[in-house]
Amino acid sequence: MSHEQSITVQNAKGRWVNIPTVYKGKKIKEHEALDLHNHGLLPPLDGKTYATEPPASARAAKRSMQTPEDHNKRGLRPPGAKR
Repeated sequence: MSHEQSITVQNAKGRWVNIPTVYKGKKIKEHEALDLHNHGLLPPLDGKTYATEPPASARAAKRSMQTPEDHNKRGLRPPGAKR
């Protein structure tokens, strides 16, 4: 079961990213998430960007199959966690 809400979008630099649609504990609209990302306030999940959409979407699909425990084991920041 998916434990986070995210989208795969092309950012202002032309790179494809997976970004969360929950910011500071609140659900935000897709365009708001993209705007926050483009202004450096919402980093891509896993800190990665992609040149094309297929690998970004594939990574999002793989990530959605993981549990919060999987993320913790690999030292990844759980969705909504503060840095």
